Amino acid sequence: MALFTMLLKVEEDEARVRYRFGPTEDNLGLLELDKESGEVTQLQSPDSDPPGVDFSNARKRLAKILNSGSAFPDRTSYAA
Repeated sequence: MALFTMLLKVEEDEARVRYRFGPTEDNLGLLELDKESGEVTQLQSPDSDPPGVDFSNARKRLAKILNSGSAFPDRTSYAA
């Protein structure tokens, strides 16, 4: 089974970044990453099967970006 989660940045400031995330552009949730603590909070969930997979994938992708010190891109994805 292939996994794919897209992430689309909607807002960023010095303290946080927010992304829409989910399996397709028609089915997106919303999450927020605290840049200082690295904590990711799900604000709205997409309809996923099974539930929680897209949020978990999005967290993994954002943690990799945060740890690399790279700028947060406007669009990114997680695939496995």
